[in-house]
Amino acid sequence: MNICVGVLLLAFILVSEAQLQSSGENVCHRVDQRSHTYLFKTKKMIVKEKRVDCWDISQNFRCLRKLYEPVYEPRTRVVHVPVFYCCAGTRLEGSRCVREIPTNIWTRSPSGCDCYFNGAQDCACCEFGGCQCDRSHPDKCVQCGYGHTCSAEYDDLNSMGLDGWTLTETGCKCDGSPGAGPCPCCQNRGCPCKKGRTTRCSQCGLPEMCFSVLE
Repeated sequence: MNICVGVLLLAFILVSEAQLQSSGENVCHRVDQRSHTYLFKTKKMIVKEKRVDCWDISQNFRCLRKLYEPVYEPRTRVVHVPVFYCCAGTRLEGSRCVREIPTNIWTRSPSGCDCYFNGAQDCACCEFGGCQCDRSHPDKCVQCGYGHTCSAEYDDLNSMGLDGWTLTETGCKCDGSPGAGPCPCCQNRGCPCKKGRTTRCSQCGLPEMCFSVLE
């Protein structure tokens, strides 16, 4: 009986480990070895004496009886347990594994905009000055004209600064000359904003961007 209980508990362990949808996208699995302890019913018996109700008046209707109880011993065995987890480059979201989207100064959101290559509305939305990558990286934008930086080896480059045009909000001279100062430091050939968000930079020649750059 206890062996069956042990098997049921083991089955519960296996099922609980697999709550992450094993057939879902981006789900990887491995097999771990674990020690499982259970009670094994031996052939040994324990003899106990106990008084029970009876019809023997000489024993005051409480007879002494011998009771035989089986002896259980703990046993340990190695079991193989499947473990499901999110593959590299993905993260757990609810019960699904979704792709990790690296921080990218040109990407406003990884989806929600029309794809330029097929018209489907499941591609990245870009910041000002950013353009969608091709179908191999539909969830990413990079600086327009620099499509070769869509590959992962350029992720660090596309993650620098506060946005595509602003490296830091202070630290540069306001006239653009080298040296420390209270004005923003620009990148990717951006220009400091003179109005609007004066702590940010915008694409040179497009000062209207200074009123719409994100925090």
